[in-house]
Amino acid sequence: MKKYNKTISASVVVTAKNESQSIKTLLDSLENQSIFPKEIIIVDGGSTDGTAEIIKERKTKNNLIKLLVNKGVSRAKGRNIGIMNSRSKIIAVTDAGGYPKKNWFEKITYPFHNPKVEVVSGFYQAQTSTVFEKCVTPYFLVMSDKIKPGEEFLPSSRSIAFRKSIWKKVGGYPQKFCYNEDLVFAYNLKKTGVSFYFEPKAKVFWFPPINLFQSGKKLFDFARGDAQSGIPRPKVKLIFLRYGVGLFFLIFGNYQILIFSVFLYFLWAICKNFKYARNIQALFWLPVIQTTSDLSVMAGTILGILTKK
Repeated sequence: MKKYNKTISASVVVTAKNESQSIKTLLDSLENQSIFPKEIIIVDGGSTDGTAEIIKERKTKNNLIKLLVNKGVSRAKGRNIGIMNSRSKIIAVTDAGGYPKKNWFEKITYPFHNPKVEVVSGFYQAQTSTVFEKCVTPYFLVMSDKIKPGEEFLPSSRSIAFRKSIWKKVGGYPQKFCYNEDLVFAYNLKKTGVSFYFEPKAKVFWFPPINLFQSGKKLFDFARGDAQSGIPRPKVKLIFLRYGVGLFFLIFGNYQILIFSVFLYFLWAICKNFKYARNIQALFWLPVIQTTSDLSVMAGTILGILTKK
């Protein structure tokens, strides 16, 4: 027997494009939530791998699912289209490429019983199967042990819910940003003075990059988007500073200091994230991923500044 949230009317909005390998898992998860949403709106950006066909087939068996195909739309525009076509005053958003926990929808909408709550930050957890994936995860997600009690947690659109009224107030998801639209959206919400209710139990499982190329490209795109949007990133300045000091030692022939500094840097990369992998292979991957991350972020930041609108 289906369970509906009779006190909270909320819709789920998802964007997808070429997610045929993961869309069935997402649909299974959304269809088996502990509490059902009013509707599940999926905006397909023009898939060519059969994603839309899989959704259409599932749609015939579940009238809660609505498919909107808009070829070529960005994630931001796709989300805005889905929200505009929703019938609820509360919107829960997640991404294709992952899947929510069974009680995700129930947990992320429950705080709205309090009329003062306008935005709920859910959480996420990586689904890893290799040592590389375990090592690269901290470069993409905020790990649970890094969240300080009482600290405001800016949500990712992997797991977020908000009142449609606040979405309208900030002008929706910013469609001119292609790489970090959800972070810009969160910053825009914060500028309104709204407080974020953090519900760590509203969890979405996410699949991290499976290789170094995918990791570098994603980090490059994120850094490019941050720079284009002007979002302050103190850690990025530190990266440039570290490599600037290294370049200074290289130019002026202080090779012993340079080698020792590189050794300490690699040791730091291992020490800060080894606990998430706990495997001897991590001794190799963590320095490699750290270097790839640094170079990708610097290159993306430079390009972002040069192409800033």
